[in-house]
Amino acid sequence: MKHGLNAIRHVDASGRQPHNRSVIKAKHVCCNAAVAGLLMLALCACGGAPPPSAAAKPGIQILSETTDQSGRCIVSIKLEGAVSEAQAGAAAESVINSRRSRCPSITVKSYIGSPDETPYMVSSLEGTGIKHQLGHQSQQQRIPTH
Repeated sequence: MKHGLNAIRHVDASGRQPHNRSVIKAKHVCCNAAVAGLLMLALCACGGAPPPSAAAKPGIQILSETTDQSGRCIVSIKLEGAVSEAQAGAAAESVINSRRSRCPSITVKSYIGSPDETPYMVSSLEGTGIKHQLGHQSQQQRIPTH
């Protein structure tokens, strides 16, 4: 007695076992149809949509920008809408990257409220990397219960 895939016998409508070539041809047609279907699905699913992004960028408003004689740039920005740490960092990196060729040292102060308050995040270009530091405003405060 055969076990596994070889134990399956194909029978046509008349009850007779078909020739081995017709079974192979049927399997080949099914495989081609499956591959074509998956290919069509992949092409249709992507469409012309833009690639997904990790987080939507918040609106950025440049509040001030100063450059001293040594080439150090300080930029203050206001982020509009609900902002996460990742979004604030991405917005600051965007501002830094747009000025990188002009300034060797760049500091971006990101505000989510009034610019009179402590910045939500301070980002700075240090060498080839960008460092982000959250301001005091974003740190959790302990509220006394009694």
